[in-house]
Amino acid sequence: MNVRARYVTLASGLLVLVTIAISALGSVDAGTSGPTQFSGWTGQITKVDEVNSAAMTPDDDAAISLLAKAVRAASATSFIATVKSSTPLGSSRVTLTHVASGGTSVTSGASTTWLPAATQGEFVEAGRALSLLATNFRVIRNAALDAQIAHRSALAVDAFNDNGDVVARFWFDASSGLLIRKDTLAARNVVVSTYEFTSLSLVRNAPASARPVGGSWGPALSQRQLSQIRLEGCGCPDALPGKLSLLETHVSTSPLGGTGRAIHQVFSDGIGAVSLFFITGGLVDEVALVRIGFRGEGSGPSSIWVRPPGAASETWTAVWEKNGRIVTAIVSGTADDRRTLEMITSAESPALSGSETSLMGRMIRGWQRLVGVLG
Repeated sequence: MNVRARYVTLASGLLVLVTIAISALGSVDAGTSGPTQFSGWTGQITKVDEVNSAAMTPDDDAAISLLAKAVRAASATSFIATVKSSTPLGSSRVTLTHVASGGTSVTSGASTTWLPAATQGEFVEAGRALSLLATNFRVIRNAALDAQIAHRSALAVDAFNDNGDVVARFWFDASSGLLIRKDTLAARNVVVSTYEFTSLSLVRNAPASARPVGGSWGPALSQRQLSQIRLEGCGCPDALPGKLSLLETHVSTSPLGGTGRAIHQVFSDGIGAVSLFFITGGLVDEVALVRIGFRGEGSGPSSIWVRPPGAASETWTAVWEKNGRIVTAIVSGTADDRRTLEMITSAESPALSGSETSLMGRMIRGWQRLVGVLG
């Protein structure tokens, strides 16, 4: 996930979560306690996944070397950069102040967000997402597309999917190794999003102002901490369909609307990214969801609320109830976000019944049968 997408996802997620938290207050049962059985997709690799992964080899040694250098650079290099983000909905800019092994300050206008160490971001990788890129896609060095980016020489790498289509392109700073541009592509090599450094300054010591105290989310949880919140009732999955592996889990630093602290999980296949948010409660004020652009699919307890990209958000978003919690899924950074969302909801939501006749319901059941995410 790119830094700006991460920033937008967190902002969009908080807006949705606050709205939902307020509407969920009447449904919270303060007397409910004790662990519940963890449920959700376990992330086990199927035979189909193994065949597809094998089909992606061999990778280009030069491309793998650039990925490895980028991982090392991210943990060892402090920098200040301006990033331009472009999608069909428009463009915007943020300023990054990255502290090696410390975290990243993301400034957009008058607002600054601190992403602590181990928080994933396309330009400040902790390494996991770039490793997934080499695992899930075939990566090939493309010297013909080497370019000058942010007044620096940049080396190009293409990522191919199982069908042999280029789905993303990456440019790495030839000197530092930092990832300084990424293009996500759709069919016929159409670029659907670009995240690019427009300026880059390597610094020995980032300014003290780049290390703010506090923030909306705490540091990434350890495996032991994640196991504990699962025992407390969060059905936080290890992975999602579509080769989406868990990168990190965070807990909000303060309660939302009186419903308790929110839990945020980030997943990636190396190119795209998905966020899952969990808060305690149930959906009791559907008007609030309609007001911020959601449309219900299904009825009663089997409702899934979906919001497509638009003026309110650049991402596909879905909301549903599961095991006494409200789950929000936000999909960003892939060429086929709607399909990804449908695969996730088919695996994670208990709301899908055989009587579901809506368009979303029919599509989800079709993906269930096709992908087999429910076994």
